[in-house]
Amino acid sequence: MRQDDSETVRHFSTDRFFIVSGRWYFTTREGENFGPFNNQDEAGTRLSEYLETQSVMQRIRNRDPSLDDDDPQNAKRIAQLVSHIQRDRQHND
Repeated sequence: MRQDDSETVRHFSTDRFFIVSGRWYFTTREGENFGPFNNQDEAGTRLSEYLETQSVMQRIRNRDPSLDDDDPQNAKRIAQLVSHIQRDRQHND
């Protein structure tokens, strides 16, 4: 999300999406590719979910700087916290 965007609006760079053999993929800023997806809308939905997960993970790290992704125990703990937060959000929607 860009700094001047409201929280309800997401803008995706069109070059994040690509199609191979009729299946859609998206790429992250880090250069990782995700997919395949049936269509660009599904790829966009999954990209939104990915970005939200990354955002939640960053907020968790900001609250507890001792958490380091390189430590497998911390990575597992972060993943559990993200999953818990996402379940709570789905329950409240």
